[in-house]
Amino acid sequence: MNERLPPLTALRAFDAAARHESFSRAADELSVTHAAVSHQIKALETWLGLALFERRTRAVTLTPSGQEYRAVIEDAFNQIRAGTARVRTGPDGPLHVTTTPAFAVRWLAPRLGQLWNEHPELDLRLHEASWRRELDAAAPRFDLGIRLGAGQWPGLDAILLLRGHLTPTLGAGMLSSGAILERSEDLARHTLLHEFDRRAWQEWFRRHGLNPSEAERGPVFDDINLVYGAALSGHGVGLLHTALTAAEVAAGQLAQPFRETGEETNFYIVYPRGTGALPKVARFRDWLLAQ
Repeated sequence: MNERLPPLTALRAFDAAARHESFSRAADELSVTHAAVSHQIKALETWLGLALFERRTRAVTLTPSGQEYRAVIEDAFNQIRAGTARVRTGPDGPLHVTTTPAFAVRWLAPRLGQLWNEHPELDLRLHEASWRRELDAAAPRFDLGIRLGAGQWPGLDAILLLRGHLTPTLGAGMLSSGAILERSEDLARHTLLHEFDRRAWQEWFRRHGLNPSEAERGPVFDDINLVYGAALSGHGVGLLHTALTAAEVAAGQLAQPFRETGEETNFYIVYPRGTGALPKVARFRDWLLAQ
């Protein structure tokens, strides 16, 4: 079979636009104009003989054919990235890991001494990524990522690392000093600590039959670790992940008084498909799982 390949430039434009579901953001990533991205995708659609995007006034969404083709192209690019990384750095070169700030500070950092003792050969390069920003573990400079979510990402293998959920969390000293938190309704009398915006608390209130407008109080922090610190210091109630607060709860420093929780959301180890057998990736993955 000698099937012709579509133009690589058009495939790169499609890959970026599909990930962002935006021609403008794809243009920013590729350092070209919006018109250039639009032209390349139109040319690809003509080459394929089908529509990849539904165009609306201020947004684009993938068609069913576009969703299917996105998985194909992402897988192909991931294989190219993985192969390139193997050629450039070898199987035992630097291990680039991307993770969320909270996971890096609260779970990984305290265990790094053990990692060095067990695997002194690992040349770890740790990259902190925003809690809500896409963690691009498939990018050439990242070999492995820790992601929070449902466990399915196109082009990536995912292995469950930590189960957990978000739940109201406060300094144990607040309860011992007489603060009342026996029912979810009691939260209306306390300062709420927010990360980035107030949507997470609003959703928690809505899920538990409370008025979401009651969740619009309290300070907003742009780093989740500041929320942890404020909760530990007794300044309010944070909506924090149980997997990252287990040590403080066990030590009696933090309290999680409610059975009511948010949806289960777990931490996963992810890496581009086809790279899990690389020695450096396998060693770090297995060490994480052993923890």
